[in-house]
Amino acid sequence: MEDFKIIPFEEKHIEMVLEYEKELKAKNVSLLIALMANNDEAQRFYKSVEGASIHDQGIWMDI
Repeated sequence: MEDFKIIPFEEKHIEMVLEYEKELKAKNVSLLIALMANNDEAQRFYKSVEGASIHDQGIWMDI
């Protein structure tokens, strides 16, 4: 996973999510399921997104 980078949380990330949400609603998408990171900064971001809730966790396996 050499190309993987953690991007620090910034207010602009919430703005990006809200803009993406508008685009999805315009396409009649009602649910977005996404992988999530398990670090403190990422968790704060997910919890700050209005209407979002954490239900499950993803798993990455090196083969």
